Amino acid sequence: MRIFLLTLAFFSLISCSTTETNKSSTETSEEKSPSSHPPSHFHKQYRGTINGKLNIEMYLRRNGGEQVLGQYFYTSIGEMITLKGNTHEDGKIVLTEFTDGVTETGKFNGSWSDSTTFSGTWTDPTGKKSFPFELHESENYISWFNNNLPFHPAYVDMLLNGDQEEIDLTSEFSVGEIQFDEDSSGYVYTDQEVLMREPFFRYSVIGYKGGNYFLDILYCGGGTGMFSSLYEFELEGNSLKKIREIAGGDRCNNGIESASLTKEKLIYSQSITMSDLLAYVEYNGDQVRNESCAMCCIGAVNMEFDLNTGKRKWESVNIDLTALEDVFQEPSASEQIVLDFFHSEGDEQNATGLEKLNSLLKKAEH
Repeated sequence: MRIFLLTLAFFSLISCSTTETNKSSTETSEEKSPSSHPPSHFHKQYRGTINGKLNIEMYLRRNGGEQVLGQYFYTSIGEMITLKGNTHEDGKIVLTEFTDGVTETGKFNGSWSDSTTFSGTWTDPTGKKSFPFELHESENYISWFNNNLPFHPAYVDMLLNGDQEEIDLTSEFSVGEIQFDEDSSGYVYTDQEVLMREPFFRYSVIGYKGGNYFLDILYCGGGTGMFSSLYEFELEGNSLKKIREIAGGDRCNNGIESASLTKEKLIYSQSITMSDLLAYVEYNGDQVRNESCAMCCIGAVNMEFDLNTGKRKWESVNIDLTALEDVFQEPSASEQIVLDFFHSEGDEQNATGLEKLNSLLKKAEH
């Protein structure tokens, strides 16, 4: 919804001055020669503008059939918007955009005028506003592999788990060297013996800001660990460089549950154990069980990371009451206080709420 409102704000500012331009652009577009038919299989990255003013970046893929899937974002905002659509017999592609996977916020109706240009008209959900768009295929995009990610997950893996500080994306992997997993957002290590589960590495793009990508990464080396993390990477030309790790952990020990990018902040949640909760409550007594195993999740903490200062702060905790009850089987008096507090006060609490819980626990000790 936030992206939708920002998008409408952009278009409202320019709609009054561009009505005639849009009409002219539409007439000119209709006079062009018939569009080229898109290939049955492609994976492309485009950069260009809507209405010549709003810079966007788009990723599209087609794996046979009529369906075309992808994502795009406004470079001034950076949050990914889902695209779903189909090709038509006349060569046109109609893509509907969704900001949350459900809410339609616009539609791209376009075609290929040549092998590298995708252009047409963007319309809002009401159909009352429309603007021309023109996108050009990026020459730097490594497009042979079967997904719509901006760079191969193996490159990210090499930067995180190797000695290199940056890597040249033109050093492509040969087909067959990588075996992709089912969702095509990563790959499995085919040359390693499987221990407890098949080792893999994958990532998704949270957003884009100031030329940098923010990635949500999930990695398993073949053992019990399932490591998730948030990183910032810089892509300049064909050179990919790791900038910083923002957060991460192994499952219940600070594993990443969700993440989103705003204009100035990265908003994310991490799994927590009872040990983590007691740290946020600032309680160090011995009357509450201090579970901290990687399988002992009792909820999540909601965090904010300031992209400019690099500082992070926690906003609230969300407690899974069923998981908390499982931890506190046959609860002590203090543990019963914790259970009663979240049942009565609610499963989401900020600092003020946890200060109240701290007072209740300390009072019970005296």
